[in-house]
Amino acid sequence: MKTLVLGLGNPILTDDGIGIRIANEIKKNFKDIDVIEASAAGLRIIDDVIG
Repeated sequence: MKTLVLGLGNPILTDDGIGIRIANEIKKNFKDIDVIEASAAGLRIIDDVIG
């Protein structure tokens, strides 16, 4: 089983970008975890999670 971290947010905005910044830190420190960043939400992220 694989672990996926999905960092959501808007990297342009400071408070909305926290999910993406955390995902980047996880990507640096844990090489065995898949990390995806997305600025979309809702049903738009299903393809990222599935694929």
